[in-house]
Amino acid sequence: MTLKKNITIQSGDVRMANQNFNSSQSIYEIRLIPSSIINSYKSASFNPVIQIKQHQIINIYNLFHGSHVDVQGTIVYDNETTANISQSTGQSHTRRSIKIKGDTGSINVTIWNEKTEEIPEQITNKTIRIRNVKINHYHDYITLNSYDRTIRQIY
Repeated sequence: MTLKKNITIQSGDVRMANQNFNSSQSIYEIRLIPSSIINSYKSASFNPVIQIKQHQIINIYNLFHGSHVDVQGTIVYDNETTANISQSTGQSHTRRSIKIKGDTGSINVTIWNEKTEEIPEQITNKTIRIRNVKINHYHDYITLNSYDRTIRQIY
């Protein structure tokens, strides 16, 4: 198998993921068994739907700094990708700031570093589903921040 390639699995065993070993990107795991068949899969339209345990945006403001949440909403603003250099470490960082609006409010989401490369250019007015973003409290301002285990889907 090759990373970041689509495959099909025939005759796998689907189970609830063991939370002790889960990367928190799925609540299920597929176990291969002796009769499993794995094939590469190519399709321009392949776009599986990710499942989320959606938090209402209005409730996010009451959760603790550093908590992980799943959200969904319409992208109403896109600040596109910007790069800056940290004053303290000298490291370069890229970020993409968007604002999403759901049924109960809106919130800013910052997508960091390599995760910015996963986002297409024209995303305003599209729906985004994000799993596993961190809540960031800075003074009275609250944002959601991506990190290496954040996954998203835009449609």
